[in-house]
Formats: sequence, structure tokens, C-alpha cells
Amino acid sequence: MAKERTTVQSECGRSIRAWGGYAHKVTDATICPRCRKQIVPPAGRPDYFCTIGTLGFVVEVKAGTKGWRFSSLREQQRNWAEWYINDTGGLYCIWLSMGRRRNAKVMPRKTWLVPYHGILAAEDLVGQDTLPYLAGKGYSTRLQEDKLDAVHILANFEMKYADGVWQRPTQFPVSGAGGSDG
Repeated sequence: MAKERTTVQSECGRSIRAWGGYAHKVTDATICPRCRKQIVPPAGRPDYFCTIGTLGFVVEVKAGTKGWRFSSLREQQRNWAEWYINDTGGLYCIWLSMGRRRNAKVMPRKTWLVPYHGILAAEDLVGQDTLPYLAGKGYSTRLQEDKLDAVHILANFEMKYADGVWQRPTQFPVSGAGGSDG
């Protein structure tokens, strides 16, 4: 999972830069060059601070294979997101990637860029800790019948992979600003 997350994180930064934006990766910890002690930033900070045109936003990167656990968005991250949205009026997004390889025949990797409140709405809608990639055999009848899975719930936020990067979703607030519209 760590290797997958690293791949997804680099794709996130590379894609945002390809859209004509700036993406600053926040390190989880660093060594002070002067005293050589480890410096750990405040808990809950997102993975990227980004800008596209005049819009500033932050991105937390998450990944899964068959599903994604809402609980992986830890309490400190949720608190940080709420503070960022409520106190600064900023846009906080989750870059969510699920599935196997991009070109796999079964469960190809899909990626979504979802505003934080969209993730909260999906969590309420699904009513369980895991958002399945696709609610098929083995999931509750309610999830299957109501198509309560990432492929269906997050369809408006899905990004397509082209030219070595993920293209902006149509629902992203700056889809008309700079770069290519995906």
C-alpha cells in the first residue's frame, strides 16, 4: 500500500502541474539542517498545497484497491479540513485512487478529485466504513441495488488518464482555467 500511495501522490502533483497549476508536496517530517533533529509538522495537514490561476486549494491523497476506508481520513485530518474550509473559505479536496493498474481488465484504477464535503456526503450515503470500488457480489443488497460505490457515487469527479497525467474532472471549479479540459 505504501508504494501505491507514493505512486498516486506523484501522479497528483504531476497532474496538477500539467493543468497549469502549482503543487507543493508537504513532507511528513524533515531533519533540521542545523541541529539534525527531526521536525514533525502539525498533524492533519494535507499532502499538497496547490494553486491554479487565482484559486488556492489543498489536496489530501488517499488510495485503495477494492475499496477505501473513510476512517483512513483521520480525525486530525478532518479537523484540519473543517478549519481550512470554515476559517479560510478554502477548497479542500481528496484525491482518491482505487483499483489495480490503470490498464487492468478487472477493476482498472480510477481516480477522483472530490471536494471534502462530497466525501462526507458519500460517507453518509454509504452508511458503512468502506466505500467499495464497485458494489458487487459480497456487498449488502442495499449497496448493490442503490449502486452505492465509488464508480457511481463519485462519477462526476472522475478523472480520465491521458498524456501521462490525470485530466481535471468536469466538476472541478477551475475546469476552464488554463491547461487542457479533460
